[in-house]
Amino acid sequence: MVKINYRCYQEDDDQQLADLYNLAFQMNGAGFVRTPKEWNWRYVQSPNFEPEMVQIAEDKDLNIIIGAVHVNLIENLVFGHKQYP
Repeated sequence: MVKINYRCYQEDDDQQLADLYNLAFQMNGAGFVRTPKEWNWRYVQSPNFEPEMVQIAEDKDLNIIIGAVHVNLIENLVFGHKQYP
């Protein structure tokens, strides 16, 4: 049975998060290959970034990231010609 630890982003996660993205989205050769720096620009380098905005699932035994959820801050959303805060 896999033991999973749930936690927030930490500074040394960039390589594993880039690897996870590439594994998930590059299996058919489509899309962009992400490096740790390319992943980082959108989230960690954002002026409003908080570590809680990236939730991570980590295999406790292997000490590797097996899943991640990224939250973007949206100040205003336009949907159906209406603007929502």
